[in-house]
Amino acid sequence: MATDRNRQVYKKSNIFGVAIIAAICLVIFAAAYFAGKKIDAQNEYYIQQENELQSQIDAENERTKEIEEYGRYVLSDEFAEKAAREKFGLVTDDEIVLKSGDGE
Repeated sequence: MATDRNRQVYKKSNIFGVAIIAAICLVIFAAAYFAGKKIDAQNEYYIQQENELQSQIDAENERTKEIEEYGRYVLSDEFAEKAAREKFGLVTDDEIVLKSGDGE
């Protein structure tokens, strides 16, 4: 009789232990699953942010090229001549200057 009682107690404690282990495994699995979902959401956000930053980099690279082209233009004789015409009224030898009677 004592052995039957011991077997029943052992079975109950064994079932209880298995249930606790299964519950712990379930909690760990759920935590890992939701942590993975959170990481996936962060990854999507970072990918979107990376794409936005890459487009900004491309825009700035284009702007840099435009500034470099303008810098080359500023150093050219064409720019110097245009600036002299606008600011100082430069006239070349083969041009005729016409003045209005208004004094303008």
